[in-house]
Amino acid sequence: MTAEPERNPSCACGSANPSPRTEILRRFKFGVVGLAFVSVAAVLLLVSIVGERLGLLERAFSHVPGWLAVVLVSLGGYPIFWGLIRDLRRGRVTAHAVMTLGLAAALAVGEYATAVVIVFFMRAGEYIESFTVNRSRAAIRALTEAAPETATVRRAGQEEAIRAAEVQPGDILVVRSGQRIAADGTVVEGRAEVNQ
Repeated sequence: MTAEPERNPSCACGSANPSPRTEILRRFKFGVVGLAFVSVAAVLLLVSIVGERLGLLERAFSHVPGWLAVVLVSLGGYPIFWGLIRDLRRGRVTAHAVMTLGLAAALAVGEYATAVVIVFFMRAGEYIESFTVNRSRAAIRALTEAAPETATVRRAGQEEAIRAAEVQPGDILVVRSGQRIAADGTVVEGRAEVNQ
């Protein structure tokens, strides 16, 4: 197999190996936080739907001064608004820009209940995005950790074990049954099935 390694030595991916106990606690904690978030979201959504149907939200927000509603919405949406400002400075327009425009319009016409619901959904979306990004990072870290640390290369007719990071383009790797492949390459001799 002719090796064409594509390793980035500056990447610290997978450098920390958490203990199994730490990993279980982290997953449990994240699962509990996620369950709590979904539970609170479900209750708030139910209250919002029932409250809207019965007109309770409009009556409740009719007693809230406009300035207080703006302050509450600003505090609740602060992380999103700050991220929006950073994105706009970089010349990027995201979905947050459109939602913020809708939020500003709702506040301008005095629809405070609508503004609160928009902020809630913006924060919920941000949480879900963060959750999926963290899961993706964990999957990439696990994949990186699955890479073998050593490789067997054939140089001058002799096989020698070296660190996988030392594999050079043009090296011929020897991969035996059950071993992990240390670098990308082309099969030059032999046949086998590879489970990617």
